[in-house]
Amino acid sequence: LICRDQSGAMGKPTAVILGLGKLVTELMPDFQQRVNILGATCGGTDEERKAKSTKWSIPVEHYSQNLTLLKSGTPDIIVFAPQPFKTEAAISTELKAYIDHCRSSNLAIPEIISLAPGPPVFVYNMILGADVRVCMAVPLPTRVVAGQRIQGRGFYFIVYGDSYEDTERSRVREILSPLGPGMEVKQNQVVDTVNPLTWCLVLMQLIVDVGNTLKLEDTAIASHLRQSLHKAAWFGGVREKDVGQP
Repeated sequence: LICRDQSGAMGKPTAVILGLGKLVTELMPDFQQRVNILGATCGGTDEERKAKSTKWSIPVEHYSQNLTLLKSGTPDIIVFAPQPFKTEAAISTELKAYIDHCRSSNLAIPEIISLAPGPPVFVYNMILGADVRVCMAVPLPTRVVAGQRIQGRGFYFIVYGDSYEDTERSRVREILSPLGPGMEVKQNQVVDTVNPLTWCLVLMQLIVDVGNTLKLEDTAIASHLRQSLHKAAWFGGVREKDVGQP
């Protein structure tokens, strides 16, 4: 996971995060081991952004500063995880403006790792150019089971754009490894992979597998499954400390 920066020095690839929400926040300790994060943007209040900036020791700006942060950082990778209703507008405005800036300034065009649920990868390439490397990961991270913190035991589906080489795909897999194993799918399979029933079945199997790995009692695994499903269905009487973060 080595990359040559703009000055020619070798080191970890650089990244800017557009959308430091709940998912990316949970992955930050793992991401910071794998990439040099130059900064991030998100919504929220000034106090919330300041708290995130202090916690992760990076600049955290309002999402209206997406383009400014990209131009000042010139990252190797853009981790793209905005709020779903902002995704398409951000592709057509900030991302396109930055890619155009890279072309006119003779800068390396970054690859884009999207954690947004849509649009399809080919839409990115239609707007940004066929040569832009774009992949879309649909994650199902598992962080805590029956009170025990785990790592790398989740799962994700991923769609690669046509411009990705095999070596570049391996780098993406390394960066996303904290999400657990990944399965490459075609774009027309994404609808099936994000089907709620599919995720429910995958999640239940993951919890069982992790529970067996941790040598938990069958009753503890069953109790956790029952409470998680009750919580997802908005049934009452389930406490966060009992369920953990699935």
